Amino acid sequence: LQVADQLAASSTTLRNAAERLRFSLGMFAVSANESQSFEQKVQIFKRAHLRWVERLEGLLFRGERIEEKELVSHKQCALGQWYYSFGVSHFGDLPEFKAIEPPHERLHKLAAEIHSLHKQGKKAQAEAKLSEVRAISKEIVAKLDQLYERAQRQAPRAKAA
Repeated sequence: LQVADQLAASSTTLRNAAERLRFSLGMFAVSANESQSFEQKVQIFKRAHLRWVERLEGLLFRGERIEEKELVSHKQCALGQWYYSFGVSHFGDLPEFKAIEPPHERLHKLAAEIHSLHKQGKKAQAEAKLSEVRAISKEIVAKLDQLYERAQRQAPRAKAA
């Protein structure tokens, strides 16, 4: 049984390392690959937020680890890097774009709070914050969809001009 537990822990560690690597490579692709469509980027951002919710659930319910260095600010994650560079220059005047920042910033603050509460052994409080993260993540995904739809509506006009 002890060997099985060790294998399970090693498997979780390797899976988390692989996920971090995939996401790091995805961050590079999002910021550096302009041939990647806006739709593809939106899908990456949506998956990233859903994955963060899963990782926070793993922290609280399955004992998975999240290193503090992974709790980056809303400006340092893949969405933030895109948002404050390419996003601002191409969509900065759109209300759908501006609506993404407040919940995105809140999501990162809550993730850090959950991590801190978990370290302090305050599981019930951390779980309550997790329900907020779930709601905010859904809100961000919806706002990304709204931005994508708006950008698609404007694209034909931009080409005609």
